[in-house]
Amino acid sequence: MKNSIWNKSYIYSGTGILVLVLGWIIVSTVADNSLIFPTVNQIFEAIVNIFGKTDNLKYILFDILRIVFSILVSFLVSIIVVFIYIRFKNSYHFLKPILVFFKTIPVVAISIFIWLLVGGKSVPIITTVLVTIPVIIQGLIGAINSMDRNLVDELKMVNNNHFVAFFHVYLPYLLPYIFITFFQTFGLGLKVMVTSEYLSQTNNSIGKALYNAQSNIALDVILAWSIIIIVFVGLCEMVMKKISKGLEY
Repeated sequence: MKNSIWNKSYIYSGTGILVLVLGWIIVSTVADNSLIFPTVNQIFEAIVNIFGKTDNLKYILFDILRIVFSILVSFLVSIIVVFIYIRFKNSYHFLKPILVFFKTIPVVAISIFIWLLVGGKSVPIITTVLVTIPVIIQGLIGAINSMDRNLVDELKMVNNNHFVAFFHVYLPYLLPYIFITFFQTFGLGLKVMVTSEYLSQTNNSIGKALYNAQSNIALDVILAWSIIIIVFVGLCEMVMKKISKGLEY
């Protein structure tokens, strides 16, 4: 039964991708302007050229390291906040305006402010951390609130050591949610990071590569980088989903 559902999902996903490709072929053919609407062949050649250059592979590696580091920092801060929330429920009312602020403020505004404050190198990491923290905190707090109230009440009666309860009960319970939240924030974090890199023109980054492509009006390269990012995020999400499902059983 599960295999048939998976097969159907793959068929629908493949059909959607095929429609997008056919739609782009039609648009590029009708427009007949390869500068603005590059052909599928041009985009494919641009993808091959990207992977054929050592510098581009270095950009991808550095961005992976940046995004992983940023999300790990975000999770560390979020875990601390969640611990405080478990201890003092009313702390969420204090944090909510701050979380909403960073969740809704435009990435451009944060990036510019941080760039003016600390310079260009740290802008993508700090911006990504600030944007992803609210998403992670709200996801984990939602998981805590969905816990069985009888279990929580019994835990309070049996053990008054909050650190022991957190690490032996709450954290194991949150583990599947942590993985789910991780792949949810990974795609968001990568988009935020690339945008911030583009604005701050961070060296050795995909954002800087996109900036250079935009300066040269190379739409095929811009689309090629976009496809690479989409495929990479999609693969990461598939892996994380399998891991999170394994943890649930």
